[in-house]
Amino acid sequence: MNSAGLLRTGDARRLHVDEWDAILDLNLRAPFLCAKEAAGRMTSGGLIVNITDVGARKSWSRFPAYSVSKAGLEA
Repeated sequence: MNSAGLLRTGDARRLHVDEWDAILDLNLRAPFLCAKEAAGRMTSGGLIVNITDVGARKSWSRFPAYSVSKAGLEA
């Protein structure tokens, strides 16, 4: 099960690319890498669960990278 999340407030116009990358790395890339590794070890089936929240479906203007990362994870 995965529910990691980095939530930093900030206007998209002022959000530094390093902050964007850090948020997407933890909230979207890390679950992908963990799921990829887990899937390789699940020889007889299993289930991978990623947990998101309302930020995946409702764009929060103060948390643009968070919303994008959780929407990507849910998709």
